[in-house]
Amino acid sequence: MRRAVPPGITLAVLALSVCGYSLAATQLLPALPHLQVAFDASPGAVAWVFTAYLLVSAPATPLAGRLGDMYGRRPVLVAVLTLFLIASVGSALAHNLPELIAWRALQGLGGAVVPLAFGVVADVMPEKRVSLGLAMLGAMLAIGGSVGLLLGGFLVQHAPVSVIFWTSAGFGLVGVAGSLLTVPRATERAPGRLDVSGAAMLAVGLVAPLIGVSFAPRWGWGDPRTLALIVAGLVVLPLWWRLQSRRPAPLVDTTLLASRPIAATILATMVMGFGLFGAFSLVPQLAQAPESVGGLGFTALGAGVLMLPTATVNAAMAPLVGLVSRAHGSKPPLLAGALIAAAGLAWLSARHESPAEIAIGCGVLGIGFAASLAAAPNIIVGWAPRDRTGAALAANTLAQNLGSSVGSQVGVSIVASRIGADGLIPAGYTWAFAVAAGMAVVGAGLAALVLEPPVQVEEATLLT
Repeated sequence: MRRAVPPGITLAVLALSVCGYSLAATQLLPALPHLQVAFDASPGAVAWVFTAYLLVSAPATPLAGRLGDMYGRRPVLVAVLTLFLIASVGSALAHNLPELIAWRALQGLGGAVVPLAFGVVADVMPEKRVSLGLAMLGAMLAIGGSVGLLLGGFLVQHAPVSVIFWTSAGFGLVGVAGSLLTVPRATERAPGRLDVSGAAMLAVGLVAPLIGVSFAPRWGWGDPRTLALIVAGLVVLPLWWRLQSRRPAPLVDTTLLASRPIAATILATMVMGFGLFGAFSLVPQLAQAPESVGGLGFTALGAGVLMLPTATVNAAMAPLVGLVSRAHGSKPPLLAGALIAAAGLAWLSARHESPAEIAIGCGVLGIGFAASLAAAPNIIVGWAPRDRTGAALAANTLAQNLGSSVGSQVGVSIVASRIGADGLIPAGYTWAFAVAAGMAVVGAGLAALVLEPPVQVEEATLLT
């Protein structure tokens, strides 16, 4: 008989898998200028290497969450990680830009790892340690994103760009092998049918406005193509929501999302994702911009170093958030994290003319985002029915991906639109960071509406 694997080992495998997905999302950012030269392509065309990853990742999360509830999270997790591994190898071997974009789109399916991993933790961890495990995975998302910028900058300067994709393949291989060895088979499943048409409709509703936002800096926000794509999303998504509410086995349980604590948490996650990836995309650009236009003139590696405070505090905050959640509930870190993140972004808006100022802002920002994004899954798990945990967590990850995609593109657009007549760029970053700070304040307001789940009260009692 196969011996049971300690939950801590399973958690470590899941943490590495989540980190690998997050790394793949950001470590390519410093390499985009190099890909532009290598493929003799325009900046807009090369940007699709990054955008395609997020576009596919967004609708993949609720689809995989539903599959995990229906067929067990272990086989779906292994399948997703296998596709991520194959796509990483394909990206490393791509001969032209269209091939690379296609492989990166497939690699974006790795986003489904996040809700599946959260669901596995809720299944296998002892009840009183679930909050700590979920906080650890939430923090690994932020840590991977921060370290990805640094690692990407280092690899770009010292190795071929393909090494970035081989790194992702390594994480995928470890994830596949580790999941097969450590993740137990599900004992409970939620029977039902997969809503393929709902997934397709959701993809159209998300992809259309994201394409519009991604091309807005090139076309212009008032261009008919930009407006048409955004309006298409605004029309399709409400229609999709209405149809989902009428289906017996929907892709996303809209009645579940109508719950005030879950809805407020998911919306808070979305606006926090806006600020997080807004900062991730803005800081490297500001750092690598020439000093003649108001930038710091850093190398790609130097730009990544500026994000180190974010990664450092994320690592330190993970266990702390779990302990606070167990003792006092997850609402305090969710609310405090949003306010701290807003303070960090406000600092960056006012003070971003020296490396020290940017490093301080990134450190404060890291504390806030680590606290809020690590606490959110605890609230989701606490309020969602056991057999719908995967779907609810998938909706939370979907919201973060959507906010991240929009935040990164809006930030870049604001910077481009606020360049002064003398060609200087600092004013654009002032406005972009200010908008991100405002979104974090909105996140704090949403966090204030959250109610503590009853499961966390029980966990706190277990500690007394």
